[in-house]
Amino acid sequence: MDKIEIRKLLDSKDEEIRRLETIVEEKEREIERLQSVRTQDPDPIVHRRVAELEEKLDLKNRELMEKDTKIETLEKKVKERDTENEELTNEIQILRGIARHQRPHEAHAGYRKLGQDVTTMNSRRDTEIQLHDIPSNGSALRNWSQTLLKILNELSDDDLKIMKYDLKNNEEYRIPVSSIERTDNRVDLADLMLKRWGKRQSVLNIRDLMKKIPHNDDVMINLFTPVLEEIGETW
Repeated sequence: MDKIEIRKLLDSKDEEIRRLETIVEEKEREIERLQSVRTQDPDPIVHRRVAELEEKLDLKNRELMEKDTKIETLEKKVKERDTENEELTNEIQILRGIARHQRPHEAHAGYRKLGQDVTTMNSRRDTEIQLHDIPSNGSALRNWSQTLLKILNELSDDDLKIMKYDLKNNEEYRIPVSSIERTDNRVDLADLMLKRWGKRQSVLNIRDLMKKIPHNDDVMINLFTPVLEEIGETW
């Protein structure tokens, strides 16, 4: 039952209640009249009629109470439906925001650069400082933590939001939502993914995440190529 049908049903219930209230008022007036007659004329027929009307009046009152209960239930359902619709609307807005970014990286590279704020630039600076402290010798897989930070450093704030949304809503990644929400910067996020997945699986998972954003430019592919070749995988 949609919202319009529920509203029509409520209107019909209101009309039924008004009809019953009119009947009750008429019965009350008739009872008052008969009661006044009863004080003047103790006719058993009149007494019986008064008793019948009082019984009918009681029945109508019970019907009114039942109608009120049904209306309260329907109004509660309408409120629940409104809340559900609001939640769905919010989720649709999030998904639409993500959909707007589902286009080739080259097409919105300029947007990503313009969209970076001071917080992003500070995060890049802090990450770059930490990258200089990480030794670069050894195999690509051994140096994957360094490469991972470079990959995350290539993402704009919007790209990062899309990636976190995928992490939260894909059970295959097996990362608790609370853990993702506690990551304040790219370094924390990289550390979390390495701890949860290990090096090899993190390479594959993050490759898939980059494709979903999408982030398929040459810089990103070049960062992945050495480590993918080492583990026998491709972009």
